[in-house]
Amino acid sequence: MSGVEEPNKLIGALGLGEDAWSTVRLDDAPLASAYEELVRVPRERGPLSPEVCELIGLAASCACSGIDRDAIRAHARAALELGATAEQLREVVQIVSTMGIHSVTMGTPLVMDELTAAGLEPPDATTAEVTAVRDDFIARRGYWTPLFEAIASFDHQFLRAYMEYSSIPAEQGTLSPKVRELVFIAVNSITTHLFPDGLRVHVKNALSQGVTPNEIVAVFELVSSIGFRSALAALPIIADEVAIVEAGR
Repeated sequence: MSGVEEPNKLIGALGLGEDAWSTVRLDDAPLASAYEELVRVPRERGPLSPEVCELIGLAASCACSGIDRDAIRAHARAALELGATAEQLREVVQIVSTMGIHSVTMGTPLVMDELTAAGLEPPDATTAEVTAVRDDFIARRGYWTPLFEAIASFDHQFLRAYMEYSSIPAEQGTLSPKVRELVFIAVNSITTHLFPDGLRVHVKNALSQGVTPNEIVAVFELVSSIGFRSALAALPIIADEVAIVEAGR
C-alpha cells in the first residue's frame, strides 16, 4: 500500500500539519507518496534516533534563511512526544540563532585577502587582546578556526560578544555534545544557507566527539527534504487559480 493510501505516520517528520498534508495529497498524490519515502528512508533506516531526527527537522525549520512556522510546530510537537524536553528544543533554537555570524566569518577573511592583494596593511593578529579572546574561546568552546582569526583581528570585542552569545547552549544546554554538533552541521548545510567553511569546522568537531560518518550524512539527508516546501507553497495556489479560471469559462 502506498504512503498516501494509508494513515500517515510521518506528520512530524514531514514537517506538516494534518490539513497541509491532506491538501498536498489531494493536489499531487504521486509527488506526496514519493516525498513520504524520501523522508522515511533516513528516519527508519538511518543511524539517528527518531528524537534526534525531529531536533534536526526543527533546526532546519527555524533557520533564519527560511523560517517555516508550521514545520517548527510539527517538529517541536513530534520531538516532545518522542521524549525531548522543552529545554532541548530551546537549545536547538539557540544554536540555530548563531548562524548570523556567518556574515562576519565569510566577510572578514575576504577583506583580509583583498587588503593583502592591494598591498595594504591588515590588522594585527598578534595583539594581547586577540590572543586573550582566542584563548578564552578555546577554553569555553573547545575549538578555534582561522575563520575567527580575521574577526578577532578587526574587532576582538565583537568576537568576545559572540563568544558569550554562542556559549549559552554549550554551557547551559542539556543536549549531548554529539547531538549539539549534529545541529550545528544542520545549520551549516541547510539548503537555503550553505556554508562550507563552517560545515567543515563542525564535521571535524563532530568526528572528534565520536559521531560516525553515517550519522553526519543522515543530517544532510534530513535537511534536504526542505526542498518540498516549494510544492507545499505552490500546489494549493495553483489549485486555487485553476478553480478560478475554470469557474469563469
